[in-house]
Amino acid sequence: MFDELTALFSFLLIVGLLFGGGSWLYSWMTGWSQLTKLYAMKASVQMVSEGSFRWVACDSRWTSLSVSLEIYPQGLWLKPGFPLNFFMSALLIPWEKIEVTEVGGD
Repeated sequence: MFDELTALFSFLLIVGLLFGGGSWLYSWMTGWSQLTKLYAMKASVQMVSEGSFRWVACDSRWTSLSVSLEIYPQGLWLKPGFPLNFFMSALLIPWEKIEVTEVGGD
């Protein structure tokens, strides 16, 4: 009985470390962790569209991810898709912090 509990605990610990470590690494690789420090969405912001957002591909620091995007009066709302949304919070980037830049062409 003790061996089964030890094996189960070890399995859960390894899965937790892999998921948690992988989540942290992916959040760092995309730059989402730095953006969260600056633009984490506050609970006081009222949803305006009640879920009618658009899914877009977002190129970030070293990788890309799929995010849902909404336009708010306060700024641009971004939230990663499933399962990334469990460990990467939604962002609300104020309009005054967004700059228009040219995208490198072919």
